[in-house]
Amino acid sequence: MAVVIVFFNRTPLWTVLLLLTLWVLLVLAALNLQVVRLARVGTSRNLSRTAAVLLVSVAVVSFGVYNWPVSGLGELTSAERDSFKAALRTQGEPILIHLMCPPNDERDCTVASQFIVMFQEVGWKVKGNIVDRVYNGSPKAGLYCVLHSTVDPDPGNKEGKTGAWTEMPRAYYTVKGALDKLTKTDLVVGASYPEHELGLYFGVGTARQ
Repeated sequence: MAVVIVFFNRTPLWTVLLLLTLWVLLVLAALNLQVVRLARVGTSRNLSRTAAVLLVSVAVVSFGVYNWPVSGLGELTSAERDSFKAALRTQGEPILIHLMCPPNDERDCTVASQFIVMFQEVGWKVKGNIVDRVYNGSPKAGLYCVLHSTVDPDPGNKEGKTGAWTEMPRAYYTVKGALDKLTKTDLVVGASYPEHELGLYFGVGTARQ
């Protein structure tokens, strides 16, 4: 059935609409099966129709579970690219962007690479115009922003009172807001990270599996 082939680059809402369409089409087909139509009027026909609808429902639910969109980033659609760039254009004070990913992680690095052009197209500078493969001694899964801090966080300080100070540029909130529409993000700060730039680290698990 043609509706099946559009389960691609899908969102949860799009998937629900497709599943409902598929369910309606299959129910109509099932109710027109000869075994259902020729069933005796009364209990026999009602049972046949009920069984047909039930079987279709189970099949569509199973298909939906198998095809339900997973979290993470894939190749962005044209609409997602336009939305991301539109958000960046609202920021009058761009910041240098440093795109990073783990070494030997082609899936997440490939996802990160599509952001080079998007930042460049709206006049933002990307460090080196590349996705930098950076080893992270304290790895985190997923996509997170990186900013400079006066001191590194102290994992042994349960209260978190390290006296650290981190400048939060307006551009950070712009980029985070644009990314949050695409996937979940986090923030990491550290004294070793350069000032006046925003790092975007596409950690393991950022890409849609």
